[in-house]
Amino acid sequence: MIEICKSVVESATLTLNLDIVSGAPRLRFHVTNRGRISLWLPIEQEPSYREDSKANTLTIFYGYFDELYRTHREHYMLPAMQEVRPGQETGWELENATLIANIFRFRYRTQARVRVALRAFPQSRTRGAQDLDGYLKESCVIESAAFVP
Repeated sequence: MIEICKSVVESATLTLNLDIVSGAPRLRFHVTNRGRISLWLPIEQEPSYREDSKANTLTIFYGYFDELYRTHREHYMLPAMQEVRPGQETGWELENATLIANIFRFRYRTQARVRVALRAFPQSRTRGAQDLDGYLKESCVIESAAFVP
């Protein structure tokens, strides 16, 4: 699995684009899959995030991460997933206006992390009723470069 994740990290690109020209600030995410296998992205309306005011950083998370959910692991529910086939790309926009405003106000060094699955996992609508261990074993983490507005 380590070799597969190394290949995924090398062939998938996660970028963040901050648009401040067209009115209210907008933060867009973009994933490009230049690899040989499909990737499955967690589709979350409200991603998790961690602000560190001392380090002046903000990290946005899509998918399961032990550093966020370990103590509530049994309550995590797998979100719906979107397939990104080899040679394809997809994008989405962060809807949390308060979070975007904080990125600007505090000039956070901002980065995103996404846990992409290597196969489709069904969305869970019942806490603890999903194959979380399978998802963790068959997934990799891709990260964006950090930016400061």
